[in-house]
Amino acid sequence: MASDGRTTIFSEGGIEVSLAGINDANAVLAMQDLLFPGDPNSLTEGNFSEAIASEAATVLVARQDGETVGFCLLRDRGLRPWTGVDLIGVGPAAQGQGIGRILLQAACSQARRPVIRLFVRPDNERAQALYTGMGFRQTGSRKGNYDDGADAIIMMKWLGPRSFRRNRDNRA
Repeated sequence: MASDGRTTIFSEGGIEVSLAGINDANAVLAMQDLLFPGDPNSLTEGNFSEAIASEAATVLVARQDGETVGFCLLRDRGLRPWTGVDLIGVGPAAQGQGIGRILLQAACSQARRPVIRLFVRPDNERAQALYTGMGFRQTGSRKGNYDDGADAIIMMKWLGPRSFRRNRDNRA
């Protein structure tokens, strides 16, 4: 169990990852707005509550010494065979410490579908290297995906068969 009473779903090197609770909204939304201004997948105060209660979405929070240092938003849509990593981010002061990898490992452990999929900007070579190193492969691209007209690289990873049941009772 994390020091703040939440059930840790993944832990490594002093980083604890848990399912987000309503008390995480301010920290997650502030970090998201800093890292991804204007992103169409962004959470709002209203849909944050919906996301943490939804069976089709998962919000993960990474903490170091009790402070939020990163987050990840996963979504399952319709009959698609993948869980989408809609957002994954690490606060600027915590970047370069392996927290993105830890969050992505936790995301893979929480994914409900046999494939996990994410989009990455072509100029984000650091993230591409992380994803490739974790077994993601480029499967395509989406033209003009970002607000500035940049394309997105689509990457996927095969996770194997999954159980479609998940215990959502370990949130604070």
